This record gives sequence, C-alpha cells and structure tokens, in this order.
Amino acid sequence: MKLSLLTTNFMLLWTGHIISQFGSQIAAISLIFWLKDQTGLASIMGLSSLMLSLSRAFFSPLGGVIADRYDRKKILIYSDICAGLAACTLPFSLVFFPEHLPLLIGIVLLMQIIFGSTLGFYDPAYSALLVEIVSKKNISLANAIKNATIQLALLTGQGIGLFLYAQFGIVFILLTNSVSFFLSAIAESFIKQSIQPKSNDSKSPPHSSPSRQVASRLEQDTQETFLQSLKHGFVFAWQTPFIRTLLLLIGFVNFFEGPFVVLLPFFIDEVLGVSAIWYGYLIAGFGVGALAGYLTLPLFKTHIKDFTYFTKINLLLFGVVLLSLGLIQSVYATLALFSLAGYFFGVINIMIESALLTYTSDSMRGRVMGVYWITTRLMLPLGMVIAGVINDFFEQSSVTLFIVSGIAILITALFIFQKESFSTQLSELY
Repeated sequence: MKLSLLTTNFMLLWTGHIISQFGSQIAAISLIFWLKDQTGLASIMGLSSLMLSLSRAFFSPLGGVIADRYDRKKILIYSDICAGLAACTLPFSLVFFPEHLPLLIGIVLLMQIIFGSTLGFYDPAYSALLVEIVSKKNISLANAIKNATIQLALLTGQGIGLFLYAQFGIVFILLTNSVSFFLSAIAESFIKQSIQPKSNDSKSPPHSSPSRQVASRLEQDTQETFLQSLKHGFVFAWQTPFIRTLLLLIGFVNFFEGPFVVLLPFFIDEVLGVSAIWYGYLIAGFGVGALAGYLTLPLFKTHIKDFTYFTKINLLLFGVVLLSLGLIQSVYATLALFSLAGYFFGVINIMIESALLTYTSDSMRGRVMGVYWITTRLMLPLGMVIAGVINDFFEQSSVTLFIVSGIAILITALFIFQKESFSTQLSELY
C-alpha cells in the first residue's frame, strides 16, 4: 500500500466500513438461521433476502441523486444511524412480543427493507466521497481495499456469525450489529472535507470532455426537481458512450454469472456426484479468488502500460474459465476453476468501478454510481431467474448453460473491445 493513501480521512472512512461490514455479515447469516429455526420455511428466508436486495437496488439511484445534492459525509452518517436503529427493532420486539411470531416475521421484513434502503443511500455517497478524499492515482487501490474488506467480511463473518448465534442467540448479535453501525457513524464524523462547489468540471480528468459536455447540457436548469435529477442521472449514463459501455459490460458479466450461482447445487449433485459440502468449498474458492483479484490489481497497475489489453485479456480468460466449467467434471479442477473465476470477476469489477469513478464529473458521480449499483444488483438475480426457468421448463442441463454463459462472455469481450473510442478512453484513464 502506498503511504500517500494512508491519510487520516481514508483511514476513518475505511475503519467505519470495516466495522459495519463485519457486523452486517455476522448479523445476516445469524438472521437466516434464526428464521429457519423459528419458521422452518425456506420461502420466508428467501423473502427476507429478497426484501433486502430489492430495496437496496431500488434506492440506489435515489441515493445517487441525494449524493449529488447534499453533503456526502452526512449521508453516510445518517445512513449508519438509521441502520443502527433498525437493527434494534427485532431484539426489542423479542423482549416485548416473544410469542407473536407473525408480528416478529413482519418486523424482520420491515427491518430488511430499512437496511436495504439505507445501503441504497450509503453506497453512491461512499463511492463519490472516496474520490473526494483520495487522489486520482490511488482510486483503484482505495477501491480495491474497499471491495477486499467486503469480501473478507463475507468470508469470515459467516463462520463467526454461526458461532456467535449458537453461543449467544439473535438478540446479542443484532444489538452488536446496531453498535457497529453507530461506531461507523462516529468514525465517519471525524472525516474532514475540503469545501468545494459541485461544479460540472470539478474532479473531472482532462480527457473526460464528453462526460462534462453531457453533464453540462443536463444540468442547465439549476432548479431542477428531484425527479428531474433522477431522470438526468439515467440519461447521462446512457448518453455518455464510455459510461454506457462500462455499465453494459458489468451488467453482462453479472448476468452470465447468474447461472453458476443458481445451478451450482444441481451441478454438484448431477455432474460432479459429490456431497453438498462441496457447495461451500466452491463458493469459498470463488470468494478467495475474488479477494485475490481485488488485492492484486493495484500491483498490476504499477507494471502494466496497456490496460485496455489487460482488461480484454482478463475478460476473455473469465469467459474461458466459465466455459471450462461446463466441460470438466473433476471436482478438484472445478474448485480451481471457481477460484480463477472469482479472481477474474474481482479484477473486472474493480477496473470498471474505478473507471466510472475516475471518468465521471463530480456533479454526476453519485447518480452514475447509483445506476452502477442498480445494474449490478439486478442483473445477477435476473440471470439466476432466467437460468432457473430454462433449467426447469426446458430441461437444459447446468453443463449446457455453463457453456453458453462462457461463450456469451467471450463474445461480449470481443464485441466491446472492437470499439476504438472505448479502448482509447480506457487506456487514458489508467
């Protein structure tokens, strides 16, 4: 890590993120098992996760508008406080209404909606604020650290959460999660911002004139309404060719990752012929690979001159790995391929997110990141649903869908990098 990144502001932002992420992951897995113990219904468990995911996706564009209009640091603080208060609702309800299970389930679903909405406001503001407190040359590194923190919390938090749930129960865990949000808000409150007006040119790199031109055209009316600002965010993202291409690329990557998530249990049982425990091993392998991808990209940045070629190679290799998963039936080879898939997935995500942050003007950055978050959060479950329908109703095997997904990624990579303007702009960013 470069010392220039170790500023007080970044460390405060990162510290708050670490605390809340680990608390959230521990609480998430504990809540799933609490619902299982109380209801025994997979549908309720799935509905709880769905409420969180949909509300997070829905509120991301709205959060982007807020991030472009108001103090981003305060948005983070208020979001953490709201999440902390929401985390207290179920523990207190268990104290006062321990026998009213339908009411408790309703409170869980409401709590998940509040969590999702606060994350929808938090994520665009976090991304936009990151660019304010980190120099442009360190955006990729800072972004990699952020995503590595999330992945590490996901990998370790679930095991810790199950242990704590078995030892102390759901009340202790949710109250601890609530405290983690409040601690995160305290850390963020000490961040010192340089007060600058959000002009269209602020923070924009010299080569991003198309971005500034579209932003300027859309922002002529400084008294625009909230809904107009929301619409302008989507229009800006679509009318700026480079941003549109990046969003389409990350959307396709997440969409064609969907079949591997939803069909993996069938693949393990019908193709590999091993026990269900291998599901955990393969998911862990993917997570470790993604973590490695997040952490190694900044190292490559100091040694590779042509990042357009590097991105294309990573995308092509990602497609080859996905394609290979449909052709190889060895469980250990599958584990290795899943780890490689996670690695390339991590590298691709970091490069696209960092490119969006660097390229977009400050006045539009929150809204663009809101569009980015809703794209990534909807395309993956959409890919899962479509793959599941094809598997169930058209009797296509997981192997066939894995091969098709790999080929689709290869075609996407070849098609996108045929655009000379996109390749040129990407190389200039890095």
